[in-house]
Amino acid sequence: MARRREVATLWTGGRLSWFEQLCLKSFVDKGQKVTLFSYADVPNVPEGVIRRDGREIVEADALAADGTVVNDALFADWFRIRMLRNCSGTIWVDPDVYCHRPMGYDGDYVLGYETSEGDRVGVSVLGLPVHSPILADLAGFMSDPFAVPPYLKKSLIEAYEAAKIAGNPVHASRQPAGVWGAPMITHFADRHRLKGKMQPADAFYPVNLPERRLFLQDPGKVEAMLTGRTTALPLWAANRREIALRHGGLPPKGSYLEMLAARHGIPAEKAIIEERGGTAEDADLLDLLPEGSRIGTLADLGGTAQPLALAAHARDGCRIVLVDIDGRGAFAKTESAWVPRYLTALSAAGVPAHRVSVVRDAAELVPFDLVCNLSGFGDIHKVQRLGPFLSACFHPGSLMLMDIRKGSGSFPFLKPFGTCETVSSRDDGGVPVSRVLFRPTPPDR
Repeated sequence: MARRREVATLWTGGRLSWFEQLCLKSFVDKGQKVTLFSYADVPNVPEGVIRRDGREIVEADALAADGTVVNDALFADWFRIRMLRNCSGTIWVDPDVYCHRPMGYDGDYVLGYETSEGDRVGVSVLGLPVHSPILADLAGFMSDPFAVPPYLKKSLIEAYEAAKIAGNPVHASRQPAGVWGAPMITHFADRHRLKGKMQPADAFYPVNLPERRLFLQDPGKVEAMLTGRTTALPLWAANRREIALRHGGLPPKGSYLEMLAARHGIPAEKAIIEERGGTAEDADLLDLLPEGSRIGTLADLGGTAQPLALAAHARDGCRIVLVDIDGRGAFAKTESAWVPRYLTALSAAGVPAHRVSVVRDAAELVPFDLVCNLSGFGDIHKVQRLGPFLSACFHPGSLMLMDIRKGSGSFPFLKPFGTCETVSSRDDGGVPVSRVLFRPTPPDR
């Protein structure tokens, strides 16, 4: 008989949305013990989930003892390894992991590849023997947050080594996003020759990160990818962000996620996903524009830059144009769900109706001073679909703020059209996403 395992995760984000409730309750409903660690009260945890204080594992400020600002993703990567060392036999799962069927693995090595073609080991589901050499090595490496990771590209290793010699070591929080995530686990798993203990990709990642939007579509597309080996699988936090931005915080109608919420009795409307921290961050992007620049017209491609649009109007009184397009770059035949919410928010903020317009036809596109392409083409959608807008929406002094996901091919695609300056970055499920200021090349150059 297969051994029944316990799983655990960490939550630092306040109230749970239906997305996290769904994942936690899926383990309860499948009869698998699941523990939620946190550092503050979480008021809406599903019944049956075990609650524990994260301080049993590590103090909340331990990694930032010298005053360094540590983001939630880096802290979660650190917490994961500390938890595995303290909770023998427990399997770590990210808070976006759904239980398809109980994980009844007999061995304490529970890890797998992210894709069938690659050799990268995922961290969404991770179990390691408490006294294993790899876990001791991981803990030892992470005990020094200024350590230079040997798995980074050569130029970064050389730069960090030089900084360390000069007395200015680079903290993990200032190293590439996800530095203590999948790249680290993959490196140490290879060092300890754990290939024979790996689960194939369909065990934990039948729908991998690039395919994540399938969860927002017809259930049949996902069900066709699940196999008899599939146990728990991430629904991907990147979907959480897209749902907040484009679907009003609720599972898209007719989607796999809507089906799962109904299956587990999760009333999504009572715990809508809200995009945390976006208002201040996006408004502050105005400070990154060239000094003295003023915005007369702002175009929002796909409706994901509402805080920035409001800030730009408050500062410059700009005209705001909502470009109602989908992920294929096609104009909406009927009004998209985000448009009325956006218009209501602008009106509530005092933006005059005559300063706002909605475009649903390529013929209505004109050059704009600032084009907003946040969490859009180059991040969630293919960057090539941005092409028609590069020719229609830019004059020589135009600017564009956009998000670029590593591996999307966006930087080489944009190079013939202009220059990119990275202004910030974030980690999205172990994949770096850069926020970029794009300047088109003047025609005479």
